[in-house]
Amino acid sequence: MLRIIGALLSAALLFGWTSIAQAAPPVVVSITPATVGASSTTTETFTVVFDQPVFGVDTTDFTITPTGLVTANISGASGSGTTYTVIVDSITNEGTLRLDLKSAGTGIQNGASESITSGFNTGGVRIVSLPATVPTLTEWAMILLGLMLAGAGAVYTQRRSKTA
Repeated sequence: MLRIIGALLSAALLFGWTSIAQAAPPVVVSITPATVGASSTTTETFTVVFDQPVFGVDTTDFTITPTGLVTANISGASGSGTTYTVIVDSITNEGTLRLDLKSAGTGIQNGASESITSGFNTGGVRIVSLPATVPTLTEWAMILLGLMLAGAGAVYTQRRSKTA
């Protein structure tokens, strides 16, 4: 009996048929952002890991799930085998964003032409925070002018009330 099973498996591998391990459809193991903690950068890289080698991964396979006022754009996807990199750029405003794999219509397949059958929406979250803005020289000049005018007005009002 074992010889028959061994012969069948050998014939399957010889003729290029899939192995038993690749008979199951691929699934995403993780999606993680490169940045840990809050960041104000406008581009983020996410690493997508599958449980087996796949092909057909592109930008249309993913969506962005934001919170707050965050907006972003998926601009690139590259990689091979089990690990892919997805680039999200044009990140604006504050909040969080998560990269998700769509649950249908992706075209992602393994070597046995088994299509991915489920999405992934529990990956890591990127926290987006805007940097503290520093006034420009012109803005500093306007601030100082406002303080001087406010101070002069206060002195004038105080003098006037003492003489009356």
